[in-house]
Amino acid sequence: NDAAEKLGNEIIRQLIQKWSTQQSNFIKVYIILKNADFMSYMTFESFLKAQTVSGIRNAYAKSLNESVAEFEIEFEGKAQALAMGLSRTSPDGLDFKVTGLSGNRITVEIIQ
Repeated sequence: NDAAEKLGNEIIRQLIQKWSTQQSNFIKVYIILKNADFMSYMTFESFLKAQTVSGIRNAYAKSLNESVAEFEIEFEGKAQALAMGLSRTSPDGLDFKVTGLSGNRITVEIIQ
């Protein structure tokens, strides 16, 4: 019982440490989506929220104005890794390409 208690306490300590590191280990990345209409805006938001790209913790649709949409992403990693993940996958019925990367800002353009 003593050994199990000591081992259990150590495992719990390690889990808490790992969890708290994961909770604080993300960056905010902003995605600018060009050539967007309302349907592509909603489709892209659903695509991001489905966490199809590894490392996305949360995704928030911020705005859609004059065919330009903005999203805020909480991402575990670097913006370059997110851009690479986006360029490797896309939602059904929506073709896009990554056209820019600067700091924590990624520009994506819908191909029509």
